[in-house]
Amino acid sequence: MIANVIEGSVTPLAFVGAVDSLAANNTLVDPTNWLMRILQETTTSGDYVFLPCGNNTVVNNLFYFNRADLSVYQDINIGPDTAPNTFIFSNNLWYAHDDPANSQPDLPVTETGGIVGQNPLLVYPSTGNFHLQNGSPATGSGIQVAGAEFDYEGTNMEIRPASGHSKATHRCF
Repeated sequence: MIANVIEGSVTPLAFVGAVDSLAANNTLVDPTNWLMRILQETTTSGDYVFLPCGNNTVVNNLFYFNRADLSVYQDINIGPDTAPNTFIFSNNLWYAHDDPANSQPDLPVTETGGIVGQNPLLVYPSTGNFHLQNGSPATGSGIQVAGAEFDYEGTNMEIRPASGHSKATHRCF
């Protein structure tokens, strides 16, 4: 999943039996229960044995959420028979707009290059315009990702992408 805007879902990212998949350069706005799910629905079927959900990468995403809307038990739902310790989290921006000091998600592994609790300065979320304003901490905070050459609007990404899909007065991707 590359360069999408997802607004108002129960969970914007669901890795269900996924292995070696990528979620990059997405802007994920106001999920109503979890920031993401890591699940394994099938472990065996007939002669087939399924690998546990794992080896997935979550990079350069902008998570803009209301902390009060998320599950009080877990902001990332991790089910049994999964391999969450094999996930890679890198250069994501996490911002709980109702409680910035409580923006840190409970990730299954340590993230590299993440930004927590800093307002991404979206133009104005209630209008559906999720571009970044000048001075956004997301601008230039991402890393290059193979297979993620274009942003949501089809613009070729620059050498130093932003976290999320948006562009300000310059190209972020």
